[in-house]
Amino acid sequence: MKKVFSYIISHLRVVYLLALLAVTVALILIMFPNEYGRVKYDYTIGSFWRGDDLYAPYDFSVLKSDDQTNVERQHIMDESPIYFAYDTMAAREASLRLATTQMSHADMAVARQLTALAYSSTGYCRFDTILGTMERHPLIVLSGNVGTQIDADKIVTPERLETLVNQAVSDSARAARITRKLIDSVLVESLVIDDIRTHLELDTRLSQLGRSSRVVERDELIVAKGQRVDEDIALVLQSLEKEESQRITAEFNSTLHYLGQALLCVIAFVALYIFLKNIRHPMLGDLKKVTFAFFIIIFISAIVALIVRFDSSLVLMAPV
Repeated sequence: MKKVFSYIISHLRVVYLLALLAVTVALILIMFPNEYGRVKYDYTIGSFWRGDDLYAPYDFSVLKSDDQTNVERQHIMDESPIYFAYDTMAAREASLRLATTQMSHADMAVARQLTALAYSSTGYCRFDTILGTMERHPLIVLSGNVGTQIDADKIVTPERLETLVNQAVSDSARAARITRKLIDSVLVESLVIDDIRTHLELDTRLSQLGRSSRVVERDELIVAKGQRVDEDIALVLQSLEKEESQRITAEFNSTLHYLGQALLCVIAFVALYIFLKNIRHPMLGDLKKVTFAFFIIIFISAIVALIVRFDSSLVLMAPV
């Protein structure tokens, strides 16, 4: 270990220059653009294709546009079924509550009739607002593992219950009193939305939403020379760009890529060193000047990298 430290101390200048070189190369590699494998055709929607006839080099899928995907996604969300769990004990519990509720004999007769109606139909559910949004959704009632589709207008809700009471009782004050008693003290929900099953079904349907609209076969004409590039052709070109980029990226070796860039930088610096040494430039004997030169190289590289990331066409504006 002492020999190693002694060697480093005796060759401190060389160690410093190598470390400076390594740091500079590493920073340049970090700043280099690394968008390898990206394919981009020269076109704009509404312009004319300036290249030769373009044929599909292989089979590939045409991706759906964002608008088309959003429409299909919304369609699935609007028509995905809503599942309800059915409580078989709700009617019995409501009957027990009704038996202990204080009301007149006439009101009791109406309440008993409407309670029986609530549970002899599809069932009772408290949420009018939720059912109002389910016009296009299939409604499925689960009893064990068996599901039965039902109609929303056959479900008894507080709003529908109020309508039924008003039809049975002409006195509005009495009808309101009976309705309030039934809702607050008697009726028990027999239909409860099964959130877990409903969301599971929706997620399953959304996961089956395809990303592609069709397949372009190999050697199929995509766009002819001089043809106007409309939205459909542009979508096919975008899909081809993405497919080619993915294929190039899949075959790309990032390790060799970075090693090649590092080797290029080292060769450039070695060439610069040999040039300065041959002309016997005094800068090589001054570590401060060498350090400053490396700093200038890093600074200019950073400016070029920023310009390229912003707009590569402005790279000639870099102070090189």
